[in-house]
Amino acid sequence: MKDNLLKFKDLENLKLAEDLAKACFEMYSVTSTGLAPEIAYFNTKEYSEGGLDCGNKGSKFVDDIIIKHSDCHNLLRLEIVESLSVLYRITEDPKYCEWGWPIFETFEKYTKVESGGIVL
Repeated sequence: MKDNLLKFKDLENLKLAEDLAKACFEMYSVTSTGLAPEIAYFNTKEYSEGGLDCGNKGSKFVDDIIIKHSDCHNLLRLEIVESLSVLYRITEDPKYCEWGWPIFETFEKYTKVESGGIVL
C-alpha cells in the first residue's frame, strides 16, 4: 500500500474485504462462547425476528444479528483467521491481530483435546 500499487478497483475490493471481515468477527463476539454460529441472519427491513436465541445478550449487536437456537453450533471453520492474517499483511493494521487473537484463544479453550488424539 505504501508504494501505491493498488488500483481503484483493488481499493474497492479491499474495503469490501475489510467490511466482510468485520461482520465475520462480530459473529464471534456476539455469542456467549466466542465461537461463531454456523448460521446467522441480519436484522433487515426484509427479514426481522426477535434477537438471539443463543448468545451474548449484552453484545452491542444483539439487535442486528439473529442466531436461531438450532444454528448455534460451530463447525470449526477457521477461514476468518486466514482472512484476518491476509488483511493484516496487506494493510499492516494491528486491529486484525487484535481481532484474531481472541478467536484463537476461544478455539483453543473449547476445542483442545488433552490426549493429543482425535475425538470421534
